[in-house]
Amino acid sequence: AMDDVRVAPSKDAALVKAFQGLRYEILKRPHGFPPGSEVLPGEETSVRVLATRGSGGAEEVVGGLLLMRRGDAGDCQIHAVAVHEELRGRHIGMRLVREAVAQALACGYTTVWLHARATYISFYEQLGFRVIPDDQVPPCLCGLCVPIPHVYMKLPLH
Repeated sequence: AMDDVRVAPSKDAALVKAFQGLRYEILKRPHGFPPGSEVLPGEETSVRVLATRGSGGAEEVVGGLLLMRRGDAGDCQIHAVAVHEELRGRHIGMRLVREAVAQALACGYTTVWLHARATYISFYEQLGFRVIPDDQVPPCLCGLCVPIPHVYMKLPLH
């Protein structure tokens, strides 16, 4: 059932490591990047929102994202949104992003940014994000060097 997947921030070292592996398989390996390329600078200070199933010692990470501070003006950025391919279409990605937005609000951020694959623009628009032209994007944000079209999107928090 869908409700056996939990979405919550986690600092659990084993789960964080498992999420790195999942990110590599989904986001990096298909494009020929080497292992380790999924790790972002400053990641250890990020909020990691993870989707897990199972319990006790048998928890499995099936999705996640990173929420990272960008600059000093209240901006943060969602990175590395990934959901296991067998579980796509169950709104896990939507739950992950909503939780990240809740965490951003709790941390006092004023704007959430992301660098979205062009194929996911409508997904993020459903969550309130809007495409921003590259020349209106603060320089503190981090783009991704992947061979796929991306756009910057932002969600103001009120």
